[in-house]
Amino acid sequence: MCESLLDFVRYLLFPRKLRRIAFFVRLVAYLLFAYWLLFNSPNEFYLINSLVVLGYFLPFVAAPRARDCGLPLWMIFVLLIPVFSAIPLIMLLFTRSHLSDELPKQETPIPFRKHLWWMIGFMGIPWSFFFLTWIVNPAYTSKFFKPVEGEWWLGTTMLFMAIGLSLMTYPLSIQFQRLRLIQERTWTTTSQMVMLVLVNLALSLMVFSILILTPAAFTMMEQMKAIHQDE
Repeated sequence: MCESLLDFVRYLLFPRKLRRIAFFVRLVAYLLFAYWLLFNSPNEFYLINSLVVLGYFLPFVAAPRARDCGLPLWMIFVLLIPVFSAIPLIMLLFTRSHLSDELPKQETPIPFRKHLWWMIGFMGIPWSFFFLTWIVNPAYTSKFFKPVEGEWWLGTTMLFMAIGLSLMTYPLSIQFQRLRLIQERTWTTTSQMVMLVLVNLALSLMVFSILILTPAAFTMMEQMKAIHQDE
């Protein structure tokens, strides 16, 4: 009985897979806790909430649900991105369990040419605008490599963030191509394909915003600093 009780507690707190209702219940419990924490401990809200999200919600709520419906586990990190987090959240809430069972049992290797247009569209276009801007106005893009507020790492950090977001499009392409191999197309697989396209579009827009708008933000920061010094 003790072992069965421990197994129940282990499943309740640290499940390996979660179905839709179990995920929804845990999500509501987390939201209620977050609202309670916000109104009762506003000063410590961001610190405690971040610890809860990173230490429990992502690995033991979002990841088991993603594992159950066949989504790549790294997609749960999109939940940390404001606004765009709604896309994977909808997928986790409404995708039928065991989608991975619908995929081919013996998956054939997907040739890179299948991903080519996907990569050109979602990864190539933002970086093409970046390099075009670099050619037309090198002084603008060079702000990535100049100190901002005395810090050298701000510009390079934004570039690495853009690179990381762009690289995330490739595993999404793999998942999309695997869904295309399914012979009998269902509403679940179709909605997953649409959601994957929307997630990639969101990532592409974020990369575009970082590459194009970051130098303008740095320039604005320099101008504001100059104004304050004149005063």
